[in-house]
Amino acid sequence: MMSSFKQYAAGRQARIDLALKKNLYRYEDPSNIVFGPMKYALFPGGKRIRPFLCVEACRMCGGRFSDAVQAACALEYIHTCSLVHDDLPAMDNDDYRRGRLSCHKKFGEAQAILAGDALLALAFRCTADIDDGPKSRALVKELFRAVGTHGIIGGQGYDIKYAGRRKADALINKINMLKTAALFEGALVAGAISAGARREERERCRLCGRLLGKAFQMRDDILDGEYPARERDARKRELRAVITGAKTTLDIFGKKADNLRDIINSLIL
Repeated sequence: MMSSFKQYAAGRQARIDLALKKNLYRYEDPSNIVFGPMKYALFPGGKRIRPFLCVEACRMCGGRFSDAVQAACALEYIHTCSLVHDDLPAMDNDDYRRGRLSCHKKFGEAQAILAGDALLALAFRCTADIDDGPKSRALVKELFRAVGTHGIIGGQGYDIKYAGRRKADALINKINMLKTAALFEGALVAGAISAGARREERERCRLCGRLLGKAFQMRDDILDGEYPARERDARKRELRAVITGAKTTLDIFGKKADNLRDIINSLIL
């Protein structure tokens, strides 16, 4: 079952990559000096988890891949922008991303900043392609919420302020909810909006995204050795509880949520 799901996910990833490239060449100027850094940051990408969540939430709520593809692309442009900017010396100061030089090490800091800015702008251009006015407006609001001070930027701001200092669990949770979970939440809600889902369905997607984002960050922290050895078993139990909660929020969707449940199960340690 997991093998067939991996094949299915790979197919989705390929379709998302094709749409990302199509938008990049359609809306941006390939002759501009910033185009190269944008393309470098986008391809080859990671697992495209956030856009995958978006199109799967759309399908779960009765929509099609084509209904959510532009919102899915917008989410990946936002995510890639955040990675490019996070790697900068003024932020996390990382020289490598996905096994190769980070964007600023390859093209210089100025070009990396501009590439991130251009990717963020491209994200919102994608939502203009959606013919349904109410859906387009709802998506813009959701993406703004995920990327602004209530989301990624807000989380990064706290991360910078408290860098190198011991943080209480409440502060760590707040940073993680803004910096990581907000975009997971936005991904599932954007998919629901794209499908024309009912309010209750959207809110279930919102809660699932929040818990999934929390679990995703917790798993990374455990694997990265962020906790003392004596705490790891307790943290793993906490992670499993969060994963169970995320899956429970999808009960109203029945078997239509099976693909999302498979994604959630992949986080179990």
